[in-house]
Amino acid sequence: MSRPIINIQEAEKSPFPSKARYSDNAAAILKLANQKATIESKGVVGTEDILWATFASSQTTSRSKAVEKLQERGVSFDMIFGKAILSENARTAFAEAIRHAQAENHRVVGSEDLLWALFQKTKNDSKARYWLSSQRIAVTPSSEVLSRRQSKNSANSTAPEQNHSFARLFTIGGLAGTFETLVQQPLVYWKTMSQINPNFNFLEAVHGGMRPLFRGVAINAGSIGPISAVQLTAHGGLEAFAQKVVEPRYLEETWFQLSVASVAGAASCAVVTPAEVLMVTQQTTGLPFAHVLKDMISKSGLVTLYRGNVMTSFREAAWTCGFFGITPILKRELQEDSKFCRRNEVAATAIASIVSGQFAATVSQPSDVIASIMKADTGLYGKGREYSGVIAACKSLYAQSGIQGFFRGLPSRSIRCCGAVFIMGETQTILHSIFDKGNLFT
Repeated sequence: MSRPIINIQEAEKSPFPSKARYSDNAAAILKLANQKATIESKGVVGTEDILWATFASSQTTSRSKAVEKLQERGVSFDMIFGKAILSENARTAFAEAIRHAQAENHRVVGSEDLLWALFQKTKNDSKARYWLSSQRIAVTPSSEVLSRRQSKNSANSTAPEQNHSFARLFTIGGLAGTFETLVQQPLVYWKTMSQINPNFNFLEAVHGGMRPLFRGVAINAGSIGPISAVQLTAHGGLEAFAQKVVEPRYLEETWFQLSVASVAGAASCAVVTPAEVLMVTQQTTGLPFAHVLKDMISKSGLVTLYRGNVMTSFREAAWTCGFFGITPILKRELQEDSKFCRRNEVAATAIASIVSGQFAATVSQPSDVIASIMKADTGLYGKGREYSGVIAACKSLYAQSGIQGFFRGLPSRSIRCCGAVFIMGETQTILHSIFDKGNLFT
């Protein structure tokens, strides 16, 4: 018969917070986690055992606050996972749960304190995180969400919670998008000029200096910032709406997550298209932004600002599908299957960014080329409008360059998309952490 793994007397091997008082639910969870790890002959009681026991133990009682909180998010309890004296993460979780309960003036350490500590105070390699990921559970246990849910006393608090969340998403999306644009503007210039001019030579363009590479950077950064803000907010809003009206089983489906991500991108074109029309015109003419905007509106009206909007919508849908959809799904799979990726989150993010960025760039490249040449075809400054619409632009491009013409500028755009996914993703993560520490938008 195997001996119990948790042995309080062996404190030097496995420091266990034995002096704390636990609720009946928390005590049952700890006992069940210990039994599970013992039966499976693990070396330690790991965070995944504690998390498993939180759900398994709570199926027979209605008192567990952890279950009540996660039921609000549509979590299914038909989940079993397990494979590991207490692991370092588990010891940390216990200690932090006690501190959290004391700070919140809880009479006992409850299961909600333990659940909070499992995600908020353990290292990135905590198996509890990957246990939820492997079950496709859409739970985002940030301190912001947890603190809001703890302070939510009635159903009337739903609207303020969403407003705060949208404010955070909009701010973080805008800052991340602006930063990414400033870093990668030379690639944007290379891509745009390659699509507009088949004979464009990058080395010749920079022979006289680097200044041309940053032409239009102000309007581009000024547009990508709000665009990223709109896309991140739209995606968050769509997810929140879906959680209210869609059955929980659909929320976990990959196709549904990709669909929500794509719709967020298409919706953002109300801002994306006008900004890019102005940027492309400024890049091709070299004229100041204010001069270009005035000429467009006075000579062609506001409708000119939406040249190529259909193709832009498809491109943005592909981009957000890769960024919001494919990247997190692929990263999760990598961390589940690869010990290296599980221990190196940045590496997992980089690999997922390269794959999703290549996907978004390749799938949407034809639409991006058509959108670019239509945006450059404004009919201003002595040039007649060459393309009456999307079909005319496609026919003209095919006649000039064949199929390969639709993939003009793909190398620069592929590099940019991969970099954008990584830079924006990591920037958003850092900003969320900063906002949490500063207690911003709570």
